[in-house]
Amino acid sequence: MVPRTRPLPTAIAIAVLAVTVIAVGSAAPPPQSVCEPCVEDLEWSGYRHGVALQVTESNATMRVHENGSATWTVTSRFTRAAGVERSRPNTTLRDPSTLQQNRTLRRTVVREVIGADRGDTRLQSLRVNDSTIRFTYHESDVARRTPGGVLLVERYYTRSMGSGWYVDVDRLTVVGPPGTVVSNDVTDAVGSSVATTDGRRFVLRGETRQNSSMNRPIPDSPSLDRSDFFVAFADPGPTAGVATALGIASVTLPFVVVNFVAYRWVGTGILLVALGAVATVRTRRGNPLGKRTLALWAGGTLGSYLLLTLFLLPPSDAPPFVSFMTGVFSALAVLFGFGSWFSYGWLSSNDGKSTGAEN
Repeated sequence: MVPRTRPLPTAIAIAVLAVTVIAVGSAAPPPQSVCEPCVEDLEWSGYRHGVALQVTESNATMRVHENGSATWTVTSRFTRAAGVERSRPNTTLRDPSTLQQNRTLRRTVVREVIGADRGDTRLQSLRVNDSTIRFTYHESDVARRTPGGVLLVERYYTRSMGSGWYVDVDRLTVVGPPGTVVSNDVTDAVGSSVATTDGRRFVLRGETRQNSSMNRPIPDSPSLDRSDFFVAFADPGPTAGVATALGIASVTLPFVVVNFVAYRWVGTGILLVALGAVATVRTRRGNPLGKRTLALWAGGTLGSYLLLTLFLLPPSDAPPFVSFMTGVFSALAVLFGFGSWFSYGWLSSNDGKSTGAEN
């Protein structure tokens, strides 16, 4: 009788799944704001430069241009943050009105907010009064033109390296070039409760959350349903949907294929070597399989292995620890190779006359 080996692989697979889930959860970055310069970065930059600034309301518009760049306009209302000195007892923070009085300070704060030192972002205008700050900046690389002519905004496509988005602004509007329309189902993707589309406008609505200190937890703001999404703009017409689907596929498919191969090639190689060794040893011991049965055995074992690894790590997900996941999948390959010895024996004992007929 063939030994009953199912409980062992099942237990190990469950343990591997648990370890993987814990590792993915602990290594994943926190969710991000859909407009970090609007609230989070603005408050933090002010705090770092000695200004007790707290944003109470914020609206932003991102106008996407034909060349893939975008112009942002951010308008944030603010007040003096309460309780921030408690986190630094020996620090005296200035009133936000200092920004209105000190041109150098306000430019330093806002340039830090938009990441002007990166080289792809340029501050265009900046105005401050006693309760509102408004700035406009240009970002050079926000969207790409796909082979089908669709303009694809990749600002919120992280290749699954992020952990989602939340809307901590009252309103964020993404506007496409003149003559285009939003051509993908982005509203359904991110959640119709927070998103709407109208012609060439995609709008996210949330709420600017106020915090009593700068020890900022993740705000309790609306979260989007997808951790990755595109906003696509195309010329209106019956082919816009097809062109958009093909454009998105042209961006995501290479990443999916590379990701799939990168995490599984070592384990797949180990399993193929194991299958070859099992078949060779079993055949020399007088337990050959017919061609069809051999193909069924090898294909079924390899297919089951790939299905399990797909369940543990879909090809659209890409945690930053390649070596860890490669080790997990290699261990699973060894486990499947061990199990193939017994599955081969079971098949050879039931192959009977069909093996002789094929050979």
